[in-house]
Amino acid sequence: HNYFRITNMERTIVEAIRYSTKIGLDTALKAAALAIRKRKTTATKILEQAYELKLEKFIINHWEAINAAGIS
Repeated sequence: HNYFRITNMERTIVEAIRYSTKIGLDTALKAAALAIRKRKTTATKILEQAYELKLEKFIINHWEAINAAGIS
């Protein structure tokens, strides 16, 4: 539609981590953990999306926390 941008789960998570100063890092990481645990996405897909958006430095800083979410 003309008024809304369509996005995907991975992009939303990457942007949540990127703008974590506005919504809180804890909230962004919990969203990533929940999406991974519910098998809506994977940590690898999140990282791939970050590379596409050229925001990988924000994801890499928190990569251990995101990967731990997928393990637990």
